Amino acid sequence: MIACGRVWYCAIGIWWSMAAAHGQSGTSTIVLPPVTLSSAETLRFSMMSAAAAYPGWSAVTTCQAMVQFYRSDGSTIGQAISLTVDNSGRVFSTDLPYTSTGLQTPVAVVSGDVTLTALGGPSSTLSPPIPPCAVVFTQEIFDSATGATHAILPGESEQNGLAVATIGAISILPCIIATECNLIYAFEPTPSRIIVIPPVGLSSTETLQLDIRSASAGYTGLSAGTCDGSVTFYGQDGSVVTAPTNFTLENAASSFSAHVGSAQLSTALLRPAVSAQISLTALPLPTIPVPSAPAVLPCIAAFSVKIYDTLSGVMHAYAVGQSAADMASPSEHVRKPI
Repeated sequence: MIACGRVWYCAIGIWWSMAAAHGQSGTSTIVLPPVTLSSAETLRFSMMSAAAAYPGWSAVTTCQAMVQFYRSDGSTIGQAISLTVDNSGRVFSTDLPYTSTGLQTPVAVVSGDVTLTALGGPSSTLSPPIPPCAVVFTQEIFDSATGATHAILPGESEQNGLAVATIGAISILPCIIATECNLIYAFEPTPSRIIVIPPVGLSSTETLQLDIRSASAGYTGLSAGTCDGSVTFYGQDGSVVTAPTNFTLENAASSFSAHVGSAQLSTALLRPAVSAQISLTALPLPTIPVPSAPAVLPCIAAFSVKIYDTLSGVMHAYAVGQSAADMASPSEHVRKPI
């Protein structure tokens, strides 16, 4: 069993682990956990800006990412690769095929570091500000010849003091006037929360499916009400692949699905990348209960990302996440201090 707590999420595939970022003074390091590659496999590291998780901001600093891979003995594999991540929604990637490891073993154990440095440029003036180098990323293992997915591990750089392995950057709405920003509301007008799903690649025979259901069905007592939402898929260049698909979550076990196939993406690449955004809006605002009866937060969305063979339906990779924080005191469900 894998337990997911307050802002901790689980990634499940052939393997699962955590990838967290830490650091200070504008520089942080993402430590990528070891993975194994067979002679027929390639490891791909992909990343993109998570600024879309912060509705209300229009600018964010550019971030340089230096990606360095290592063998199991700690020796470096090649030179560090520089990726410059902007706020365009584009996906930036670098590949490590088994042949690049220089090993002759049945499987190669490799890991990596990603050093993030904010390069400056325009930044938001709202409060709280967008964290420097707010990015989401994915490690993927796929068949070098066909591009078929074997495993995925999503993650997120440290934001707001939290180092987490997630599949989705959770939004925090800004205060319009920073000097009056003593409190912000957890449930604001549309949208109240945006989840950014890190990019994954699809081969020509694969489909990505995003399934969402209300997790409030797991709570007894007061109803969480309904939650309106939408799912939008984006391509490698950050352009919209599909129009937003709308759904409504209720305090029930029913689920909603949205999917995108490789045929809808660029065919010029072996594994074109696709990402997604889930927008959630809680209406009406939750009622403050008596202290002895904590409220069930609206828009507690449990979701999963699946990659499968389009024709046979055979699962290639799977990861899960949840949108909401833990059950705090009743007053914290409506407003929380900065």
